[in-house]
Amino acid sequence: MGKYNLQKILYVFSSLNELGRVITSNGSVDEITRSALHLILGTVSSSQGTIFHYEPSSFSMENIVQRGLDGAVRLSFPLAEGDLNTLLLAPQVFDVGQGPESLQAFTSRHRDHLEAAQAALLAPLRGGDELVGLLTVGKRFSGGEYSEEDLQILSMMSQQLSVVLYNQQLFL
Repeated sequence: MGKYNLQKILYVFSSLNELGRVITSNGSVDEITRSALHLILGTVSSSQGTIFHYEPSSFSMENIVQRGLDGAVRLSFPLAEGDLNTLLLAPQVFDVGQGPESLQAFTSRHRDHLEAAQAALLAPLRGGDELVGLLTVGKRFSGGEYSEEDLQILSMMSQQLSVVLYNQQLFL
């Protein structure tokens, strides 16, 4: 194992540890999600991302925090029939431009919203068998492709973020 790989592994472990500390802190949900987003984006080398909370009463994704985007842009959007099931069955992390036909239909239907969020990757946030939100991640700083390892790291971190949003729903 090269020195670079060891440094990357140590950085990822440190980031996961820090994310665990953030999500178990006594801060407000807004503070926790903001800190979590910054940490997640830094770990996968992106400066742009959003966290959406799924609002069942309006069947919509409501933007609760964003980074690296024009703050004046309203990013929340209604879901179409079938979107909920599509996101529940989707992989933990997927590329906006790739994936099975059902995901391509979702990304095509919500193209304007995803472009406004400058989303390159999506991670449906699930608590058990419920959709609790959606994480978007923009392109890498370097402009390069995300590696399989990046997707695995993002998957682990988004699962931890899901717990925060799921617990928030339980106490509302």
